[in-house]
Amino acid sequence: MFLSKDFRRNIRRILTDKILILINNFNIPHNVVEFIIKSFHFQHITWAYISLFLLPIKLFIIIFILSVILFLLFVYLDGCVLSNIEYKLCKNKKDFINIIDPYLHILGKEINTNNRYFYTLYFSLIYLLGCIIKFVYIYSK
Repeated sequence: MFLSKDFRRNIRRILTDKILILINNFNIPHNVVEFIIKSFHFQHITWAYISLFLLPIKLFIIIFILSVILFLLFVYLDGCVLSNIEYKLCKNKKDFINIIDPYLHILGKEINTNNRYFYTLYFSLIYLLGCIIKFVYIYSK
């Protein structure tokens, strides 16, 4: 039951809906909230990669642990809650831009749900591999 795709997607929908209820309690237009969330979402990824090289070890470990938790949630929930929230806040669904879309354009890949999911996993695994290499380097000294 807990591993069925429908069950996991339903949890993602419930989380998305609950967060949207919280967002609606504020008097901020949806397009502004969407922009704020998308900015944070995109910057989290950028800062996670930068943390591989620049952060002190203790902060790097905290960012790494948070990133692993988010990655596991992404895999378990069969997608990203933040991306779902961004999509639901977007007024014009055909113009929705997922945070992975710029990378898909650079790679010349078609923008679709499967590519978004696959390449999000791909780039996440590259990041996690970089973290593992850093851990090996740090603890081999």
